[in-house]
Amino acid sequence: MLEATEDEEGAVKRRNPGPYAIALAILVVGFAFAGVPFQTMLFGLLVLACPLFRKATA
Repeated sequence: MLEATEDEEGAVKRRNPGPYAIALAILVVGFAFAGVPFQTMLFGLLVLACPLFRKATA
């Protein structure tokens, strides 16, 4: 899903979430390998995602 935003001149810019998704997957796998419980990772993802959802809806 690409988000479109406009800059000062009115041109549309698109943000590519692909690199962020790859970084998040690497982080989750690393935490799992280190022995972090799944529920702790899920809570951390929820805490990280809340500001993103609030920003997307504003």
